[in-house]
Amino acid sequence: MEAARSKDGTEIVYERTGSGPTVVLVSGALMGRSDMRPLAVALSSELTVVVYDRRSRGDSTDAESAFPDSAEREIEDLRALVTAIGESFYLYGHSSGAALALRASARLRPKRLVLHEAPFHPDSQPPDEGIGGFSEGLEELFERGDHEGMVEHFLKSGGVTDEQIVEMKKGEDWDGWVANGRALAYDSAAMGDRSGGRIPTEVLSEIACPTLTLAGSETYDGLIDVSRTLAEKMIDARFVLVGGANHESGPDLIAPPVRDFLRS
Repeated sequence: MEAARSKDGTEIVYERTGSGPTVVLVSGALMGRSDMRPLAVALSSELTVVVYDRRSRGDSTDAESAFPDSAEREIEDLRALVTAIGESFYLYGHSSGAALALRASARLRPKRLVLHEAPFHPDSQPPDEGIGGFSEGLEELFERGDHEGMVEHFLKSGGVTDEQIVEMKKGEDWDGWVANGRALAYDSAAMGDRSGGRIPTEVLSEIACPTLTLAGSETYDGLIDVSRTLAEKMIDARFVLVGGANHESGPDLIAPPVRDFLRS
């Protein structure tokens, strides 16, 4: 386990495995570096893989006390991390981590970028007025320090029912989700929920590196739509539909196209 210190003093804890060119994996909502280890192991035969706890998760700290209004702090975290690694790098992001990786790439210039099901609101669908309300509700819970409430608010926004949440609370993942619940504020900022949660087209022209956008054939239609749209709008990008995969699919399905793209 190693650590990098971000601009505001936040300590970002990371670990690396494997050998070869370096890829940094950015986790999605409620996830930490432990959740990314299976993918890291699957890629490590040909790549040096760095997994880290985003701020306010796992072993990483958070020097900020206010609800974030942008992804700036997390971009600074990634800058500190890649500076500590001290070499050129690839970047992979899953779900809201893909939204962060997209925004960070405009500033940090990775050699290659993989965006795995960034959950922006699809251009093909009318504006979702509930997205801004979701952010407002999350901020209220953040200010109260109700991290469990933040997790419930997030899950309900994705269509999870009260009855399903009761059952989830009996599961082994719940305590870990609550421990990472405060970090949902940063996921919301990376997604741009306050302004509608759509693809941040203003940054796409600033990303010139080869990019792969991934979506599983069994995932939500909107995620496929967004992944395809990103590939169409970016300078040098291609879309791959992974047969049999859904949003939570593991490395057996996701690692092969990621490895092929990064090593091509």
